[in-house]
Amino acid sequence: MEHLQPGLQEVEGTSPFRRHDQASVIGRMLGRLFNFSTTRRLLFFPQRGNGLISRFQTRAWEATPLFPSTGRAHRNLTVYHFDFGGVPLVVINTHLSKPAEGEAPLEEVMHTFGRYPRAVLLGDFNAPAHHAAMCRGMPPDTKDALSGLDDQDRVDLILVGGLEVDEAWSEPAGPSDHPFFAAQLRLKD
Repeated sequence: MEHLQPGLQEVEGTSPFRRHDQASVIGRMLGRLFNFSTTRRLLFFPQRGNGLISRFQTRAWEATPLFPSTGRAHRNLTVYHFDFGGVPLVVINTHLSKPAEGEAPLEEVMHTFGRYPRAVLLGDFNAPAHHAAMCRGMPPDTKDALSGLDDQDRVDLILVGGLEVDEAWSEPAGPSDHPFFAAQLRLKD
């Protein structure tokens, strides 16, 4: 599944001065399918959200708001359903608040992830994989695709279930305040 798709968090949406959200701009530039999932609105405009850019057509997708949500830190999880030659695969993209602000959103994300036999859960969790709240909710067969990288306190995770991790890598932060993380995955034999 080489170059399946990047999941993006904290993507800029539209505004009176910006006609297109960043996910659609990147998707069009690359000639790929794209999705923007709003997490914050400002003056009725989808100001910020999460995005997905893909070479492959989704069968379906759905966004679920996560609660509690305080202030402007609205959160969601977006589930994308793909089919690879009759083999279903789910990609879940999220950006969570810190567990200290409420563990219910993390629990909902982990519950959703655990429902699928082949799934990728990626995003900014604002907690490392070894955080107690993460460990309690993580399905038992979950692999942290980025575990071979040095930084064990990273809050950006790519978690997989029912897939093999061939390799993972990162690049320093560029225009973002987070490094870029990637993993090459494949279906289990």
